[in-house]
Amino acid sequence: MPAIILGKSATALYAIRELGREGVNVFVENSSDNFTKHSKYAQAVKSSITINSDNDRVEYLLNDFPVSEQNKGVLIACSDQDIDFIYNNVEKLSTKYLIQNSIQDGSATTIMDKEGLLKLCIENDIAIPACWTKNKAQLNSLIKDIEFPCIIKPTLIHEVKTLMAGRKLWVAKNSTEYENIIDNLPEGNTEWIIQEMIPGPESEIWLYSAFFDSESNPHHAFTARKLRQYPPGFGSASLVCSAENNELKDISEKFFNNIGFKGIGAAEFKRDPRDGKLKMIEINPRPSLWFGVSTAANKYITTCAYKDAKGQPLPTDQVQLNGVFWRYWLKDLFSIAFYSLNKKFILPSPNFKGAPKKVKAATPVFVINDIKPSLVELLQLTKKAISRLSKGNR
Repeated sequence: MPAIILGKSATALYAIRELGREGVNVFVENSSDNFTKHSKYAQAVKSSITINSDNDRVEYLLNDFPVSEQNKGVLIACSDQDIDFIYNNVEKLSTKYLIQNSIQDGSATTIMDKEGLLKLCIENDIAIPACWTKNKAQLNSLIKDIEFPCIIKPTLIHEVKTLMAGRKLWVAKNSTEYENIIDNLPEGNTEWIIQEMIPGPESEIWLYSAFFDSESNPHHAFTARKLRQYPPGFGSASLVCSAENNELKDISEKFFNNIGFKGIGAAEFKRDPRDGKLKMIEINPRPSLWFGVSTAANKYITTCAYKDAKGQPLPTDQVQLNGVFWRYWLKDLFSIAFYSLNKKFILPSPNFKGAPKKVKAATPVFVINDIKPSLVELLQLTKKAISRLSKGNR
């Protein structure tokens, strides 16, 4: 039974490699910007039609991929946009694909909505930073209630991603910056979250992941510590180490179990130095960028999802290997350079105190026995950098 991976990022590449190493036939979309198709574990499928809409993409997946009603493929989404796409077309796609329960029942969509997630956290007694949800016209009314610095971000970032100019959020250090930011936010129906900034370095961010079965029981549960990210302070992981954290595991599993979650789940929390509590930053109903460290630490979460969809026994759980250091080299070098040059950044530099001793190294893209994706990604990044420089010089 084939696995079809939706996504064009290092997250998708992780899923391709994990399943490919298990002997699964993995297929991906053949778009020109999909560097994951160059993995030796992936087979790119050419489209017989021009894809200009979601309807076209549905037809492409149903008619051009090696799936049928008798031999369904396992469809795995590696981005929020792909989860939305599957959910909005689940009736058609389910005729030839097996789809994660949380996507079919809408719980994945609820979790991706920051407002919906905040409500679930409150209902389940999960500690969160102070926050408010408002539409753009209402944001000025919050100035008197906000403690600065604060974070401003959309409730559904993937719906306004093209308007965000590469950003995930904004940081306002004072009321003047806050007013300038909200005056220039993208127009539309999107609601915005104003959230207090948890003090302390980004190295106090902790990560949890697992696969949850039909009874919401966790399998291959994994915990790790984010040591650096890019962009610094509020970006994606660039350096992560596997590290045991039973408190994080208990909090995360209680949440996923209480909401009846079924499928791949990932959670991100930050330790607040003011009260010592782990506070929820985000929860994802899909693989995250840093999942490659879990595979290197003997946890096979996407393989669990694949086998569960097929009705097969899940892989035997193993003891987590602590001290696996996963580094996204290019992004991590940028992060190191940033902290070296910006001593007065709003957050302190990362502190690795308490991190386990390194026993193994892992990377998300550069792998010597599957090197082509890293070369293609480097070429793509170089072209983007040249394009930005040329625009800046005009």
